[in-house]
Amino acid sequence: MNYTAITSFNKTLFDEYGHRMVDSFLKFWPQDIDLWIYAEDFTANFQDPRIKVIDMNQIENLLAFKERHKNNPKAHGNGTNFKFDAVRFCHKVFSIAHACTNKESGWVIWVDGDVVTHSPVTYGFIKGVSPEVCNITYLGRSRTKNYSECGWVGYNISKELTLDFVDHFEGLFVSDKVFDLKEWHDSYVFDEVRKVFEKNPEFTAYDLGMTCPDYAARSNHIFINSVLGKCFDHQKGARKKTQVNKRGDLLNKDFFDHPYWAKQLKNAK
Repeated sequence: MNYTAITSFNKTLFDEYGHRMVDSFLKFWPQDIDLWIYAEDFTANFQDPRIKVIDMNQIENLLAFKERHKNNPKAHGNGTNFKFDAVRFCHKVFSIAHACTNKESGWVIWVDGDVVTHSPVTYGFIKGVSPEVCNITYLGRSRTKNYSECGWVGYNISKELTLDFVDHFEGLFVSDKVFDLKEWHDSYVFDEVRKVFEKNPEFTAYDLGMTCPDYAARSNHIFINSVLGKCFDHQKGARKKTQVNKRGDLLNKDFFDHPYWAKQLKNAK
């Protein structure tokens, strides 16, 4: 099985925090796993052959969706509500669909641009969080919110049902049917599609959120409390600038003695 990680940035976000995601990927991920960067209105020249930069402007469905709704304030969450900012989150959905269409087989793993790899990632670790029998992997957090944490989502495109899933996911934006849902951000839409496909007994979704101990599920930051916390820190929100987690973020006691997390706990605010 082969694996490809994907992410996306515009120039501002790359300069602000995305460069840390890329640098830590190159430092800690296996040499035979590539990173595809979907770049919005900027070019970058990376010397490492593992990095592939893809211009978002070549994705026709993305451009068409943005053009249709450029003057539709509701599709932008009226500038204040991320749950209805379909234009903002469509970049992620169309990037995933493009990657899954243009990669021949194996796994496509979406990793948010504010995820930092803090420790070596072994090939065995990636296999463990991407079981070959599964169609998708995701971070469910039904115990704290009504939508998943989609900072990490894996798609096993060697399976036809996974490609159908991605096609349905993208299709809600292509057809504008996304606006028929209760919320329009990628995590909510992803879950709505997942619920439909999970009715098929041949479709298997592995919830990485279930690797988070029950006591640690009280944290809203399920990413770092799951098995992914062994190697990654999702520096979302204000953490993008401070690079320091908040008190109460990390509750998984298995990580307290980890050098990276011990320092984070000491500096938490």
